[in-house]
Amino acid sequence: MKFVQSFADFYWGFRVALYSRTVTRQILPPLKHDILRKFGSRLPFTNDAAVYLQSRAVQLAQPVVDRIISQNPRIPSVLGNRMLVCSARKASCLIAQSRRRRLIAA
Repeated sequence: MKFVQSFADFYWGFRVALYSRTVTRQILPPLKHDILRKFGSRLPFTNDAAVYLQSRAVQLAQPVVDRIISQNPRIPSVLGNRMLVCSARKASCLIAQSRRRRLIAA
């Protein structure tokens, strides 16, 4: 029984990772646009910008995750929440890293 449970955990963890990568790819361009529109190209990344980035990433990811969950009803809702958090975190980290690279290059 433990093997079946561990296999199911691995399977759904792997699927959530794949889906969160897809969600991140879909929300990254509008998120970049929103950050540039709101804060411009100010290189120092302040706490206000980081909080806005994380909350906006979750807002943009929510409809995409909802669509994935509605298309695949076998995905448990707990994993949908995990997918939402993982994809928002990945997108915000990618944008923060790209801004840090510009700061180092400048």
